[in-house]
Order: sequence, then structure tokens, then C-alpha cells
Amino acid sequence: MTEFLSSFVASHLGRFEGNSHFPVMEFLALLYKFTFLQTRAESFFSYLDIWSTLVEYVAGSAPPGSLSMQQQGLLGKYIFD
Repeated sequence: MTEFLSSFVASHLGRFEGNSHFPVMEFLALLYKFTFLQTRAESFFSYLDIWSTLVEYVAGSAPPGSLSMQQQGLLGKYIFD
């Protein structure tokens, strides 16, 4: 399941972002819940990698000047730390 979700997120972010019928918030909520259901550290870290892919995509697709200084600082800290 982890490999499927990782592949789905990495390969199809642009598709589901542009589809107004895709339930983005529901998808993120389910991914969040599933992330914290992991009982092994290895599985949990695999899901954190998926979240990292999502954050990097959002940071890279935001138009210049659209993020506040606080948002930029948080993304920068997350991505580069």
C-alpha cells in the first residue's frame, strides 16, 4: 500500500490538483490518518517521505509572492532541515 500511495502521489499530483472533482481534502485527511496508524518506524518514515513529496510540490508550484513570510519560513525549514 505504501509503494502504491508513494507512486500515486509522485506521478499524479498535477492531475488531481487540476481536477476540481478530486476530493483533495478528503485524500489528505485519509493520508494523515493512515500515516499515524503505522505501527513500525520504517512504515511511518515511508509515509513521511510521501508527505515530503507533497510539501515539495506545493512549495514549488506556489506562484512567487503568494506565500506569506511565515509560510515561506515554515516550508524552508521543513524542506531544508
